[in-house]
Amino acid sequence: MRYSSWVSLLPTAGGRSLTIYLWHLPLLVGMSGLLLLTPIPQPASGTAGWWWARPFVLLALVLLLLPIVAAFGRLEDRPATSLATRRRSTPAVAAAVVVVFIPVVGAAVNG
Repeated sequence: MRYSSWVSLLPTAGGRSLTIYLWHLPLLVGMSGLLLLTPIPQPASGTAGWWWARPFVLLALVLLLLPIVAAFGRLEDRPATSLATRRRSTPAVAAAVVVVFIPVVGAAVNG
């Protein structure tokens, strides 16, 4: 790939970075757990065989992340809000503040 092609991928990858961050570790743990259930021999950690397996683990992780990012990445897009929507959210914000802070203050005061 040319340099300009890589540069054009950066906004796309950056726009989905939170989804990738939130899902990479659960998928890695799930992959490791499933691998323990198989009869595939696993090299000891830190050995040369373990290091040679890392590119395959990374490839498998990327292949599992692609559908997750496709499904949940849209949640990172900023919604277009109108002025009318912002005005209606003020009671909801006030209710959320009351619901969150009154129990916390009550617990702090009453022990």
